[in-house]
Amino acid sequence: MCTRKAIDFHMHLPWKIKDPKKSAESLISIMNKACIEKGVVIAIEPSEKRFEENISSESLINAASESLDLIAFSRCEKVRKSIFAPEKTIEEHRKLIKIHRRSSEDVIEASASFKGRLY
Repeated sequence: MCTRKAIDFHMHLPWKIKDPKKSAESLISIMNKACIEKGVVIAIEPSEKRFEENISSESLINAASESLDLIAFSRCEKVRKSIFAPEKTIEEHRKLIKIHRRSSEDVIEASASFKGRLY
């Protein structure tokens, strides 16, 4: 049993469960196990067009390079792949946007099921 309760100010609905209410139930279960009392759920609504306007191989390489030192770089396959195969990484992310998009309407529907816990 949790003696301390937390508030998570940045959560997303689980993407594998497309039904917003069932996704919210799964999220609440995770929150209960982690002693999270309340959570602010954020939609994932980037369009493919907006993504493409804001990403490039160069920006991806720069972001990965700035974020990590040499030790982390040598141990982190995803970052290494981002730097050495940025176009492939961008294409994979483009596919993920299509699959995992969660609209504001989904978040509103999910939150309505758990008033007082999800915002």
